[in-house]
Amino acid sequence: MGRYDLRRVLTRKDFPAFAQHVLLPAVLIILLLILSIYGVRSYILSYEKKVASSLHGLIDDFENIEFEEGTLAYEEEMTQLAEGFMQLYEQAKRSYNGKRALYHAGMTYYVLGEFDRAAELLDELFMRSKKFYLAPQALYFRALALEEAKRYEEALSALMSYEEYYSDSSFLTAEVQLAKGRNYMWLADYTQAEAVFSMLIKKSEADTSLLASSLEQNDTDASEQTYHEKAQELLDLMNIIKAQQSS
Repeated sequence: MGRYDLRRVLTRKDFPAFAQHVLLPAVLIILLLILSIYGVRSYILSYEKKVASSLHGLIDDFENIEFEEGTLAYEEEMTQLAEGFMQLYEQAKRSYNGKRALYHAGMTYYVLGEFDRAAELLDELFMRSKKFYLAPQALYFRALALEEAKRYEEALSALMSYEEYYSDSSFLTAEVQLAKGRNYMWLADYTQAEAVFSMLIKKSEADTSLLASSLEQNDTDASEQTYHEKAQELLDLMNIIKAQQSS
């Protein structure tokens, strides 16, 4: 590509050659870049749409499973769903729907009673994306999974992490306190457990009801116990355990 005198280009003496050798190639390169970016963006959007569609299908299957809980067919179907969620996650780890798939995989294993696996996956989501909208639920249910697996100290650690990272949110606050009290009780730290339960008992009956079992929704039901009622039951249970141990 030769050199061009700007004055000659501006006076159109060298403009045809300049346009042919400089301007036209530059325009073509820019157009190719624009088309490439548009093509990549279209592909990404199309792929995300496909992942979202597959994810919604799996969630719908989860919510409408036909087999009776506890049967072999139920466990097989749930295992297939968990594997399906994991496949979606592996395909789209960094995407919004990939993270949702990981959450649902963890929750499906939780429902299956595979608590160690559930805790592992829910922890992975929390560690990867602490600000993701499902991260608080993931951390909370990780604590519940650890509690079910009798890993009480780890469960308490997860609950304390919840308080550390989501202290500004009122979401799940009472559920976290109940879980803390239970784990203190299982560890025979009755002083700490009693302090937690007593605090909840003092709360008004106007508190929201216990967390519903939905995967992504926190529906309330007037028939469910309030937090202070549940705390009172746990406190009564703890006193029975203490009495049995001292007798």
